[in-house]
Amino acid sequence: MDRVGKDLKKPKDKMSAYAFFMQATREEQKKNSGESRSFLDFSKKASERWKNLSVEDRKTYKEMAANDSVRYKKEMANYVSLMATTKENEKPKISTHQKRHCLHLSVFQMKNVKKFKLIF
Repeated sequence: MDRVGKDLKKPKDKMSAYAFFMQATREEQKKNSGESRSFLDFSKKASERWKNLSVEDRKTYKEMAANDSVRYKKEMANYVSLMATTKENEKPKISTHQKRHCLHLSVFQMKNVKKFKLIF
């Protein structure tokens, strides 16, 4: 589902260690049990597991987050340089508000051409 005005070329944001943990937990839960839990139950139990997770186990998720952060920085550097070159070559865009204004003005002029000719 695309949002209006969202730049589809922009790289996906970096994920936190907790997000990697939640993703792994969700996949594990899908494999182990065929039944689906409500999101509320799942998130409560997963957050409780995260709180009780040892430092060593958290380290793996933190490393994954650090690697993803490096990936994000590289992709953003490429994206920013790409956007800078395309904006230099791009024509200035007219906003939809300006387009509507011009449209209303031209419709007004077409309706009132005879009146203006009589006046002048």
